[in-house]
Amino acid sequence: MAHEKLVKEGQEAINKGVRPAEVQDYFLKKGMDKKEAKEETTKLQASKIVEEAKKAEAAKKTSVAPKSSENKTATTEKKSSFGFWFIILLIIGIIVYLFYAGYISLDIFKNMNFKLPSFSK
Repeated sequence: MAHEKLVKEGQEAINKGVRPAEVQDYFLKKGMDKKEAKEETTKLQASKIVEEAKKAEAAKKTSVAPKSSENKTATTEKKSSFGFWFIILLIIGIIVYLFYAGYISLDIFKNMNFKLPSFSK
């Protein structure tokens, strides 16, 4: 690489927030070929994205560690909710099957008292 100093300057500029097009123009003014300038700015952009992703991942790991018990309870609640509804549907299915199979008859409702208090006088 003949332009190592330029590439370092470009890296610093991109890290500071300068647009890649401006860095590429700077490279062209300093004597880089157009193709080489485009390749270098692309590499610098990619390295910036990778660095940001690593920082975000590190921040995510440090923030997740103390809250890991909260995340586990949230997923456990979802699993238990699914299991709860599965058991309820299973019980309803068994009761319906027992009615159709003839093991349970509708006569059991005759013994229940469904009289509700009336609110009219």
